[in-house]
Amino acid sequence: AFFALLHLEPVALPAILILAVALCALYWRTGSLVSTFVAHATFNSFAVLVIVLMGSGALPTQT
Repeated sequence: AFFALLHLEPVALPAILILAVALCALYWRTGSLVSTFVAHATFNSFAVLVIVLMGSGALPTQT
């Protein structure tokens, strides 16, 4: 929950909370922070890709 609150995006809080729980579970399962860093970077890269594609018109936007 603390992780989600740090991002201060009320609309995104549920998704960020789910990501935080998943990252915690990944750390618990692997015992490695590297795996959580890679997962977080992958998630962020996907989010940036979606934003770029929406801006270029390659993806539809909500109206």
